[in-house]
Amino acid sequence: MVIGRRLICAIILLQLSLVGAIGVRSNVLGEIPMSDETARLSSYEYVEKLLPILSSDTKKAIKCLDKIATYNSSAALLLGDIYRKGEYWEKIDVARAIGYYQIAEGMNNVDAMCSLGIIYLDAEGGIARNVTKGLDYLTKSAEKGCVTAQANLGFFYENGMKEYGLAADPEKSYKYSEMAAQQGHRYSLFTVGRYCFEGVVTEKNEEKGLDYLLKAAEAGSIKAYNYLKEHADAGNSSCCLLMADILENGKCGQIKNSTKSAEYRKLAEESGD
Repeated sequence: MVIGRRLICAIILLQLSLVGAIGVRSNVLGEIPMSDETARLSSYEYVEKLLPILSSDTKKAIKCLDKIATYNSSAALLLGDIYRKGEYWEKIDVARAIGYYQIAEGMNNVDAMCSLGIIYLDAEGGIARNVTKGLDYLTKSAEKGCVTAQANLGFFYENGMKEYGLAADPEKSYKYSEMAAQQGHRYSLFTVGRYCFEGVVTEKNEEKGLDYLLKAAEAGSIKAYNYLKEHADAGNSSCCLLMADILENGKCGQIKNSTKSAEYRKLAEESGD
């Protein structure tokens, strides 16, 4: 089980929606005036110019991407994504995708490292599962700042992953979840908040935990909201006051409910904390 990964293909969709405004030119190679040809072809801007053509002339675009993939990590990553998912009428070819991801990884592309890690962990496309290699790639990606890799490692180590033969490791889970939380990852915000609130791994700190949990709930985490509600209903005064504020002001996607807010404030008073 792997939680969501930010793909460059999201950018493709945006670019395709702008094709009419940008215009598709036949002379793609001349669209970025730069004196240094190698620098021009290795730039992300060059890859952006090819994105609209993936839909109108897929073979041409892929041929151009393939020519520059050895020194343009964005092109190599994009080709890896295309063959991994079978996009733009190309057949799924995970082995080929790995080849492109490895090229991008060699240029220090953290998203490619993350993709390689997930492929080897999940044995995608019939590739032999290699947990050691998968974790190595994910760890390398996470340490270099990839939020997707950080969040996945935090999740994997939270309860362990039987299919990977991976035991739970709360300390590692906290470490990587906190990295991802610092980048605003919703589930990671919830995980770190819960750890702090309950005193798992770290010293118990309800105030810090509630801060993370509120951020997670504000970001749309139903788990975080339900966690706060559960502890408020159990009589935790801090959670009661937080729930009262949420319902009074309609925060975290909730409809304003002054009656319920007042009930939580009363419960907070009665708790005697």
